[in-house]
Formats: sequence, C-alpha cells, structure tokens
Amino acid sequence: MTQLEGIRAWLASTGVVPADAFDRVVRGRAGALGELVTAELVTWPALVDAIASGFSLPRVTPSLLRPTRELIELVPFEIACEHGVLPALFRVGDAAPGTLTLAMSDPTDGVALAACSHGGAVRVRPMLATPRELGAALLAFYGRAPQAPPRPPPPARAVSLAPPARPVSHPPPDTDKEIELADDEVEETPDSVPPVAPAPHAPPLVLVVGGDVAFGEAVEQAARAAGVECMIADLFAASSLVRSLAPRGIVVGDDAYAFDRVAFHRLASEVGATLIVWDERPDAEEVAAVLALLAGAHATSAPQLSASAE
Repeated sequence: MTQLEGIRAWLASTGVVPADAFDRVVRGRAGALGELVTAELVTWPALVDAIASGFSLPRVTPSLLRPTRELIELVPFEIACEHGVLPALFRVGDAAPGTLTLAMSDPTDGVALAACSHGGAVRVRPMLATPRELGAALLAFYGRAPQAPPRPPPPARAVSLAPPARPVSHPPPDTDKEIELADDEVEETPDSVPPVAPAPHAPPLVLVVGGDVAFGEAVEQAARAAGVECMIADLFAASSLVRSLAPRGIVVGDDAYAFDRVAFHRLASEVGATLIVWDERPDAEEVAAVLALLAGAHATSAPQLSASAE
C-alpha cells in the first residue's frame, strides 16, 4: 500500500473524507491533498490533524521554529515560497550525510520533498502544519514575505484590415518514424536546486516539554549560550517529536514530568536521550552549564561526515 492509499483508507475509516469523494477529487495523484480542501470536503486543520494522528507524523507550530544559517542555506526563501514549506531541523546522521525535517501540509508532495533533498544528498522527513500557519511564519523565518505577482494588463484588441487568411492544410506527421538522437545531441538539464554538502557538524537538539512561557524562554536562553539547538514541544506532541527527531536531551518541567514519569524515562531510553528534569523557574546560567556538558559529550562522539551522497 502506498502512502497515498494509506491516507485514503485512514480518512475513510475515520469518517473525515469518504473514499468515493477522495477518489473523485484526488484521482490517485500524489501532492493533491489540498484539492480536498478546495472541494470543501474537509478543512486544512482537520486534514492535517487526521494525518498526523493516523501516521504518527509530528504536528508542528511553524511560529516556534527558529531559523539557522544551515536551514536557510538548505531551503532558500524562493524554494520555501514555491512549495509552501519551512525547514524545521537538520540533523547529521551516523552513516548518512544528514536528515532535513520539513514542515509542510501535504506529506505526499514528492515534488516539494525532492526540491529540498539537493539531488538526494539530504534525506527529507515531513512534519505537518497548515498552509496558513506556514505562510504566516515565512516573514518571521526569512525576514520577508512573498510578493503578490503583478496583475497583467488586459490584452489589447488587435484591429486588422487585412482579409481573413485562407486555412492551409498540412499533412499529418509520420508517427511510425522513429527519431534517434546521438549522444552529443542530448543535453542534460541540471537539477533546479544544486546539491550542497550538509553542515559538517550540527549541535545536539534539546526538546523542551512542559512549563510555562518563562520556563521555555529560560531554557532557550541557556541553549543559545551553550550553542545547542532547542525546540519547544507541547506535552501531547512530545512523544511523536522525540521518536521522530531523536533529541540528545529532553528538558522537562516538573508539571509535565509529574504527568507520567515512567513514560518520560522510557521515551528518553528509546532514543538514547538525556532526561533533564527542572523546576518551574530554572536559572538560565545553571541550565546552560548542563547543556554545555551535553554538547561537549556529543561533540567528542560525533562521527566525521562525508560530503558525498550515498
């Protein structure tokens, strides 16, 4: 079963979109899930939430994403606007050059995934967000918003005084004749996005779960001081995000930790992450010291990367 067939079956079984309506609108085309919204069969939030819950794909809030130089180099502004995506995270892998996590609305959109893979040099994984959320975050992420295309002027009506031309009959082309081109007559077209070597080293990701706004801001400040990449996660999205992103550390507030202590320890053990439990008012300097130790331990064990794609 393909990904598109799986989504079709899941939406039908949950009553979000009937199978016959899905077939009538999508017609088996990958990257066409948005037409279900255009046909008013479902809203974008309902569609994205249904796919996220059915396929364990992380549901991200684009306004919480933090741009870095590596992310903007991997997905330039023009590519993000053209395909309606935002780069969420780039992780260096143990064997592969790296994995780019991409915030997008339609995980079946192979064109968008391919445009951000740099000719296969980078593995791309989807996270889900609505188009409105992605569009609103473009300005904050890149510092500029897409410009509306200029409206073309109305075509001028041509006035001709010449008599109408007589139709000319042309013989049909010979479809049985095969056309062969020599090797030197075939021009190779380059990829729309040139392959680039991923960053030689990426800081360890720290996922922040629970706590209030001040808690998250204190950990973010500490992460910047320690040179560690940080992402804030909702308690109920933490499980899918941890399994998807495999963070090096999970910083948990007392409130979230008390919700299910065993689950947090099991989750951290699954991905080999360090579980850090803090009170509701963490001191940024103390947290930074702990995160610096985490970053130092990761740097000593980080593998050397090759710029060539497998």
